[in-house]
Amino acid sequence: MTARYRRITMLGEPSDTQGLDANRRARCSFNIQAKKDPSEEFEEELAKILENGGIAAGVIFAGTASTLPELADVTDPAIITIVSTGGSAPEEIHNEIGAYPQPSAQLTARHKHYRIARALAYQAYNALKVIRNEIITTP
Repeated sequence: MTARYRRITMLGEPSDTQGLDANRRARCSFNIQAKKDPSEEFEEELAKILENGGIAAGVIFAGTASTLPELADVTDPAIITIVSTGGSAPEEIHNEIGAYPQPSAQLTARHKHYRIARALAYQAYNALKVIRNEIITTP
C-alpha cells in the first residue's frame, strides 16, 4: 500500500517520559502529526520511514498490542514504539471531504540507559522531521 505524505510536523523535541516502564527501562518520547493521503496503515508507514532513516526493523514496534522484548542486558539494542494518538480533523479541499487526514502519534524510545534511549529518539525524530511530499510504500 502507498500513501503520499505532504509533511510530518514535530510537536516537540524528544524528552524524558519521567519514569521507567514495567521492565525498568528509561523512556524518551516525542509526538508528531502528519498530513497525508488516506490509508489504514499509519503506524506501519511511520515504521517504514524510520527503517528508511536507518533504524533497524527489529527494534520498531507499532501499536499498544506489541509484545516488547525485556532488554535484560545493557548491550541489548534500544527499541522504539509507535502509538497512534488520534490527530486533528482532516483538511478539506474544494468539494473533497476528508482529503488529507492529519493523524498523530507518540514515539517512545526505551533502553536501560537513558542516553541510549534518547539517542534512538533523536534518530527517529531526525528521520521524520524531513518528510515533505514523499510516497511511502508498505508491504
